[in-house]
Amino acid sequence: MIKAHPWRVTATVAVVLLLLLSAGLWLYSDRLHSGAFAREESPDPPNVLVVDVSDGTITLRPTRDTETGDLGREGLFGLQWPGGYARFGAILGLQGDTVVRELFVLGQSPLAGQTARTDSFVFRGDPLSAHGIAYEDVQIPGPLGDFPAWFLPASGPVWAIFVHGKGSTREEALRMIPVIHELELPILDISYRNDPEYPPAGNSRYAYGESEWQDVAAAIDYALRQGAQRFVLIGFSMGGGIVMATLERPQYASLVQGVILDAPMLDLARSVDFRAAQSGIPGLVTDVVLQLARLRFGIDWDRVDYLSRVQNLSVPILLFHGDDDPTVPVATSDSLAELRPDLVTYHRVSGAGHVRSWNADPDFYADVVRAFIVKVIQE
Repeated sequence: MIKAHPWRVTATVAVVLLLLLSAGLWLYSDRLHSGAFAREESPDPPNVLVVDVSDGTITLRPTRDTETGDLGREGLFGLQWPGGYARFGAILGLQGDTVVRELFVLGQSPLAGQTARTDSFVFRGDPLSAHGIAYEDVQIPGPLGDFPAWFLPASGPVWAIFVHGKGSTREEALRMIPVIHELELPILDISYRNDPEYPPAGNSRYAYGESEWQDVAAAIDYALRQGAQRFVLIGFSMGGGIVMATLERPQYASLVQGVILDAPMLDLARSVDFRAAQSGIPGLVTDVVLQLARLRFGIDWDRVDYLSRVQNLSVPILLFHGDDDPTVPVATSDSLAELRPDLVTYHRVSGAGHVRSWNADPDFYADVVRAFIVKVIQE
């Protein structure tokens, strides 16, 4: 019987471990690509069970494979199920993972035993169906073809342009549209590349502003042709990164009077590291995967680190971020506020999740937005 030398056994084990590690890193980079960059087309699945519905109250429980999430957060949220929509408000009771909350019925009530999906947008449809505000469907000429936007006409020379978050829709802006419209700012609520209603981008991949800024620029150009003079740019989540990328183009930054950011994606690599740490993945592993993603997919992490270039900003910014955000680390907004206190008015909202600052206190949010816009358009 031939006996293997110890060094050969050690070498074999080392090779096997190296191959397993390499395969794991490769799979991790695949997951990173599909989770952060691949175009999203499937709607979120139901995440709650309706336990009971009474006069003005609803009892909800998360489905087996979800966390409590918005059910345990104070504020105003939507509830969507096949054929119906409602809103739920203040928490009236908690028992384990079962929550009793105020119910605001908008038509048909949900039934006990139904599954439904919680919704942070709260308003669905379009400006007319959601708020009774007239709007026009317009097509904006863009670098990849015409893309749709909602245009809400008004008389002011300062226009507001909304930029929604990753995998989201123009409906994300419906929470804030009434206060902007009240101030008589014409509004463009735009779509952009990789939205289902937009001509597809060549690689069908989100770029966190690195390419999408061109669509915001096209919207600005369109508005200038319609008589706009100055702009307020409003970005949610990845839309905040897209706004930041637009501000790095001097010909457009010079036209911007103010910026509103809600849970903005200011440094994508820090967000990836944040999510990995939540899953217990060591930082060293994430660092390796970030470099692997750079090589495999051509991702330039430096280009989507907008915090590294905030010294070039010159426009007032109103910033919201919830300190219970599981997606984008609130620390990145903390950094923006610390680096540019001369420009940034910061509201760090206790207990709010990702792009949930409005939901936590709609009236306060509207008052802050109103005061900021009145100030910047008068300067």
